[in-house]
Amino acid sequence: IELLQLFETRRVASLGDVLLNTGGSLVGALVAAILLASRDRLGLPALGALARAPAPATLLLLWLGARLLPFAPALDPAKWRRALEPLDAVFDLSWASLRWAVPYVVIGEALRATVQRGSGVLPLALVALVVFAGQVLVVGRAIVPAEVAGMLAALVLTGVGNFLPRRQVALLTSLAIAALLVAEGLVPFTPQLESWQFRWVPFEGALRRLFGAGLVALFHDCFQYGALVWLLCRSGMRIVAGTLLATGFVLAVEVLQGFLPGRT
Repeated sequence: IELLQLFETRRVASLGDVLLNTGGSLVGALVAAILLASRDRLGLPALGALARAPAPATLLLLWLGARLLPFAPALDPAKWRRALEPLDAVFDLSWASLRWAVPYVVIGEALRATVQRGSGVLPLALVALVVFAGQVLVVGRAIVPAEVAGMLAALVLTGVGNFLPRRQVALLTSLAIAALLVAEGLVPFTPQLESWQFRWVPFEGALRRLFGAGLVALFHDCFQYGALVWLLCRSGMRIVAGTLLATGFVLAVEVLQGFLPGRT
């Protein structure tokens, strides 16, 4: 990759990158080897549970990426205080709070599928606490009051879901994700047919974004679309049918966005 960057006008080949990338790969391989060799002695059942349930574990990691990028802590107490200031409006429940509750309900269901035992409420509370702390400590992040209210609502809904059949919970949650995709992609629906534009440039919208913003959007979209497929399959649908249904649904939303001003 570094050699090819010699022929790319917008890139600079760097021996430092070679050393850092190679060193990082070796460190990662070493950590993996240590964990593999000592997993029985370490007694980390949660790590094994994540390995046995890669789909819900991936959804969890995607959501943490979407909410905590760039993962760089700010060692500034003034920034921490500013990040906590919006908490005054945390109980101003609105549609925005319901919007934030949906992904955390998905996380609760993913954790329940991962842990296999228990309600999933306590692991969800721990994930919510990690995200909350990250919004305070990570550079460029701040508390979103509606998100905190959504976390609390999701804890209640996850507890209620323990009394319902697994497939029914998955189906209801997949419908909630679909409704959220429609709301985020099409509301308010004010079509302008004469402004229709379509170009066969893959990921053009994402490529035009700043790298950090595009990466957050990538994590967010992969979480939502992956959750829709996983929940459909968890509700009893075969994986091919669930993937095709989710893909068709997302494609329909994207096509409709071509008629909306300010959408891509």
